[in-house]
Amino acid sequence: MSERAVQLYAVSIGALFFGAMVSPLFKDPPRDSFPLSDYPMFSSVREAAFLQIAVGVDGDGTEHRLPPFIIANREVMQAAQTLRRAVRQNRSYELCREIAGRVASSRAHAALERIRIESRLFDPARYFSEPDGSEPIERRRHAECRVRR
Repeated sequence: MSERAVQLYAVSIGALFFGAMVSPLFKDPPRDSFPLSDYPMFSSVREAAFLQIAVGVDGDGTEHRLPPFIIANREVMQAAQTLRRAVRQNRSYELCREIAGRVASSRAHAALERIRIESRLFDPARYFSEPDGSEPIERRRHAECRVRR
């Protein structure tokens, strides 16, 4: 094979690899794949997100965050999944009563009188960039129950 043919072969292979490397830039919508990735988890615009939460409410109406072990167990993600599943399966009141039972037997939560399970809509960009960004855009109450002592 001549030297010119070897050079042409090398340039062709290089161009082929370069094309494969930049091809994700031209896909619409972008598709993530190994080993070539456009990192959609970082490069795509995030929509506002609903989070399911459980809060305790004291006699003054002040909300207090509940720790994961009161909701489900000590694992944060499992507590979040428990809330999501209860809302999705229309079991919010049942979970609310279970949480209220655990709150009733907790001295650390003696001031709480009610439990609420809600979905709250947050804008991820505002949440981290604006002073009032941690305030939800929208609230949807799924359940509210009394703590019986």
